[in-house]
Amino acid sequence: MAPQLISIIIPAWREKDIGRVVRCLDGAPDVELIVALAGEDEKIAQPDQVKVAISAKGRALQMNAGALIASGAILLFLHADTFISPQSLTNVRKALGPPDVAGGSYRLKIDSNNLWLKLVSAVANLRSRVLGLPYGDQAIFLRRKTFEEIGGYRATPILEDVLLVEAIKKIGSLALIDDYAVTSPRKWLRDGMVRNTARNWAIMAAYLLGATPDKLDKWFTGR
Repeated sequence: MAPQLISIIIPAWREKDIGRVVRCLDGAPDVELIVALAGEDEKIAQPDQVKVAISAKGRALQMNAGALIASGAILLFLHADTFISPQSLTNVRKALGPPDVAGGSYRLKIDSNNLWLKLVSAVANLRSRVLGLPYGDQAIFLRRKTFEEIGGYRATPILEDVLLVEAIKKIGSLALIDDYAVTSPRKWLRDGMVRNTARNWAIMAAYLLGATPDKLDKWFTGR
């Protein structure tokens, strides 16, 4: 039996380095690459075999648009500043083998030797293992039929990954594979390592206490 096709959907907006992510996966067997752009006027160079989806700006909207044109039985959502190895995709397929497993994610590794960021990675992996709550930078994957059953990503400005994971867990269990999604440290370096971490924890705590994603977006961005 041929391996199941995996559609890797990469949302991008003004992303200069997306070619590096695509090249890392280019040529991987039984893989379909989809770049989901925000706006028709955005120009990003990519190989001819890469599909392009266009939508309004917003990570949830873009990933839903990419899923609409995907052909794979498995969908994997990969942030544009995050890398996974082609070899790891075998473990994605294995993880979704048991029928009671509805989805899964990678472990997180921030691409930095900074001790604080190593701690952030360790806490993220502990959260994923103990609470079953990976974030979007951990390359969340699931069966296409499950994605369609839960209605895809909710069109929220933030926490779209958390809402997706919560919906997946209503269908079945969540796997955490041993492979790493290696993500850029740029957002921590840009916004401040402690500040960015504290902001993320505050958003999650407020959400667990009942704040809606729309309200949280207004509180933390002023939009």
